[in-house]
Amino acid sequence: YSEIAKYLAVGRRGALRNLPSCPQFTVAGAIATGTHGSGVHIPNLAADVSMLEFVRADGTLVRYSRETDAATLEGCRVHLGCLGVVSELRLDVVPFFEVDARTYADVPLEAAVRALPELWTRCDSLSVWTSGFGRGPGSGSCWITLRHFLPHWAPPELRAP
Repeated sequence: YSEIAKYLAVGRRGALRNLPSCPQFTVAGAIATGTHGSGVHIPNLAADVSMLEFVRADGTLVRYSRETDAATLEGCRVHLGCLGVVSELRLDVVPFFEVDARTYADVPLEAAVRALPELWTRCDSLSVWTSGFGRGPGSGSCWITLRHFLPHWAPPELRAP
């Protein structure tokens, strides 16, 4: 994913609507497993696939696209590798946007959990990382990153008229 994002950023060609938290994920692997980003209004990564082509076990190719068979494409995006090897895919690209990220460290975990419903509505993307409630280094605290898209990008169904 990081290679595609870097390519699109050059000359502000565009952007991917969503990225996995771990940039080393492959596109095909992230899509096959239903990997998600971290925003309330942003669907999982597979939702941005407009075409998938598989090589089946017998060597034949099969292609599903939004233009020719949207319902089948919807059903086979998250395929866990069961439909064959992905040989080609097409991703939706949105207009270029910057991301303003604010990270807060050593936030009390109990307070963060109570604040989650409000935090989800105050940013485009939210990540919360913790070592847990137990004992040991970092326990009882977390790190929170709030991301805001600049200019604000929203899917058409969420845009004001």
